[in-house]
Amino acid sequence: MTLDEKTLFCQLSDLHGFVVADVPGRKVIAKVELPPLPPDVTFPVPNTPSHGLALTPAEKELWATSCGTGTVYVYDTAGKKVVGQVRTGNGPAWLTFSPDGKYCCVSNVLSDDVSVIDAAKRQEVARIKVGKMPKRLVVASVPQ
Repeated sequence: MTLDEKTLFCQLSDLHGFVVADVPGRKVIAKVELPPLPPDVTFPVPNTPSHGLALTPAEKELWATSCGTGTVYVYDTAGKKVVGQVRTGNGPAWLTFSPDGKYCCVSNVLSDDVSVIDAAKRQEVARIKVGKMPKRLVVASVPQ
């Protein structure tokens, strides 16, 4: 949800993408479909082609995972279109941004690792083995 609590982005079962809802109006105003999936795709969770959304701290982009393709898609919230993609490990699910928006971390449940992505370059800069089927992520800033 946006900071002003007016717009909600939500992924749905069996939708490779997400919907956009007008919160005050209480209605869905758009359905955004990501590129078609390959015919033989396997999902970490049945009927769940997408399972992770995060707005950049500036709310200019919404990043959405594609569980079966090892990809995160970048959606321009002002232009209302997909403007990029980043390859990750297998089965990307939850994702979160560093507070400054420089990095996005994505849990890859089928490859047992986390992708660290340089958000500006839209490029994976590290992949960290973390153990079996990583799930939710939290990024915290620790004072020095």
